[in-house]
Amino acid sequence: SKHVENAAVNYKCSTVVAASTRFNIEPQQVQRFAEAFKQTQSIMEEGLYLQDNNYTLVKADKNSIYSNCE
Repeated sequence: SKHVENAAVNYKCSTVVAASTRFNIEPQQVQRFAEAFKQTQSIMEEGLYLQDNNYTLVKADKNSIYSNCE
């Protein structure tokens, strides 16, 4: 669909088990990403900073987080 540029899979263990080819995130960023599922309101306000980019949260549910790169 060309709507997804990067993706990562985190299965409730705060580690990346699969990711897009050039999507390498640091351990502290993985932790922040994992916390985003519990703190969607603060992530909506603050965004996520991954791989030298700011991401704005668009939508989140218990299984997925959708964001746009600013």
